[in-house]
Amino acid sequence: MEYEKLLDELQGGENTFLFNIKTRLVWRHDKFISLLKYMLEYCEYRYKDIETKNEAIFPNENETQNETETQNENETQNETETQNETETQNETDNKNIDNEYHKAMSKGFWYISWFIKEWTIHENFRRMNPKSDEYYNIAYELIHAISLWYFIEECPYMNCKDFYNDLRRLEKLKY
Repeated sequence: MEYEKLLDELQGGENTFLFNIKTRLVWRHDKFISLLKYMLEYCEYRYKDIETKNEAIFPNENETQNETETQNENETQNETETQNETETQNETDNKNIDNEYHKAMSKGFWYISWFIKEWTIHENFRRMNPKSDEYYNIAYELIHAISLWYFIEECPYMNCKDFYNDLRRLEKLKY
């Protein structure tokens, strides 16, 4: 996935969904669906990463024994190796970039979690963008759910298939 596209969407870059609703007062169905899919893909990526981390924290018994043996071997190797200052600096720089990137993503997810609904619920916006109440309600629910997913690091639906079903339903509704 190209996360730069998601970041551009979340920051309201030119010709994005947010840009269109803010500056042109136009709800573009295709742009909204793209935004949801970018967000979903990013959440799925993050959630998978969290699962992997949890497996590392709570491994099964066989994995623990093998990991202990491997860890002892690695510790011996690490003791005999010296670290290069340039590598250490690069790692620090990469962590700073990752932190800034994560911070920007978090701000974007938080912002759209409330902004889209607040900006588009006004009757004048709705008059210019006639869609059914059902359409807007599903759209708002999906934005809320996917933003929540980002922050709680798991699908907020009891059955995640319901989220995907709502997304498909919204794709078909259009109006």
